[in-house]
Amino acid sequence: MCPVADKQPRVTEIGRPEDVDGRRHPVATGIAMASLLLVLGLTWVGFTSAVDDADKQVEVTDVEVPVLWGRTEEEARKMVEGTGLIMVVEEIPNDVFPLGVVFSQRPIAGAIVEQGSSIIAMVSTGSAGPIVPETVGQQAAEAAALLAANGLISETDSVNSEEVRVGEVVASSPRAGERSGPSMTVVLKVSIGPAPRVVPAAVGLPAEDVLQELGRLELVPVVTHRYQPGTEVGTVVSVSPVAQSSVQRGSDVKLVVSSPKPTVRVPGVTGLLEETAMEALVEADLQPVVRRVRIPSGDTRNGRVVSQGIILDSDVPAATSVEILIGIDPTPPPATTSTVAPP
Repeated sequence: MCPVADKQPRVTEIGRPEDVDGRRHPVATGIAMASLLLVLGLTWVGFTSAVDDADKQVEVTDVEVPVLWGRTEEEARKMVEGTGLIMVVEEIPNDVFPLGVVFSQRPIAGAIVEQGSSIIAMVSTGSAGPIVPETVGQQAAEAAALLAANGLISETDSVNSEEVRVGEVVASSPRAGERSGPSMTVVLKVSIGPAPRVVPAAVGLPAEDVLQELGRLELVPVVTHRYQPGTEVGTVVSVSPVAQSSVQRGSDVKLVVSSPKPTVRVPGVTGLLEETAMEALVEADLQPVVRRVRIPSGDTRNGRVVSQGIILDSDVPAATSVEILIGIDPTPPPATTSTVAPP
């Protein structure tokens, strides 16, 4: 019996026994080897092709950086772009080179760089100008003189300021310590005082609220109290200047505020002559109402106030009527006779 043909049962670690085929298969082995060689051949062809393509891509032309120094920005750009390079501009003040001229470059002229590289050109924006001196707090005329002494030109711009006095410099542009730039001009911001205030709405509002608002606006209230029939006490009746008017800080704002109906004190007029009593009542802002009453003959109160309708020292509204009784003696005065001596 051929040993190859014998099939010996084999016990696996898991499961039932399996039959193992120990015979050789030359055809299958040849096909597998051929397939493997084909795959290796294709891989080699792809690899060499990729290497050739990479070598072709790496080939970049080198160029020499041209001299840009002393040329205008436009001239320099044409030169750079003509060599296949890219120009990047940095604008920087320069006291030697005029406006728009290249005074430096990076990389330097003559350097060898790859085509398509960037070349930085420093282009002058003109003179940086003198350093601006400190002028804040000075009078405008003094500040202008100081700038002129430093070779600078001054311009003024009026601004409102709550703290800086009128005519003094609030700020400058450029600021102190900075350079003026090619224009050599410094703008002085000069105070014209606080910003105008707007008179708030007041009529019909409680006086207390209006006074607080005026205080916040730094306006000065001038209050007058007046009795206003039909108006709640403590309400603003009128305002001057009128609401929405523009006024300077610290200006007076006149307010008329409704007050209670005024009262006056009734004077004592009993015993006074009629004319004197009426004068006293009128002077006290009262309205005298005269009535007459008979008194006994010979009574000393004849022509005088016998009584008054409102007792003295009473507090009553102004223009209140006060009745006074004037005593009248109806008895006629006795007739007088004269004795004439005979001739």
